[in-house]
Amino acid sequence: MKFVEKKCPNCGANLKFEAGERNATCESCRREFVVQYDAQDIAGDIKDAVNKIKADSVNLVPAAKIFGTFFTIHTIVVSVIAVIIFGVVAFGMVHMIISFNQTKEDHLQREEDMSEQFQKNVEEMNKQMEDAQKRFESQHSNQDSE
Repeated sequence: MKFVEKKCPNCGANLKFEAGERNATCESCRREFVVQYDAQDIAGDIKDAVNKIKADSVNLVPAAKIFGTFFTIHTIVVSVIAVIIFGVVAFGMVHMIISFNQTKEDHLQREEDMSEQFQKNVEEMNKQMEDAQKRFESQHSNQDSE
């Protein structure tokens, strides 16, 4: 707060009071006075008030630039992360489909191999059975001829 100093018209001591007050009391003679301001005092008070408002006001331009830059960087970072996540998920799905198809093909190939092996085993057993039957018949025919 700004204090104004004027001389007491009664005793000549200094009167101290806050700017804008209408009454002042002399500390020496204890008389009260109504303060009259001249145009120069009022103009000075207005100038001081304007300077105080300028000093107290906040310049939002740097803050807006910083916030705008932060918001832009934040948006870019979030977008990049979203693209990376989408790419990883898409890669995982493609890899899963390829693996599934490969596993299916491997399974079908194993079934085919097993089926071929089974057929070979059946043919081998049939051949062994025919050979055994021929030997049996040959042995019985030899015994019958003796």
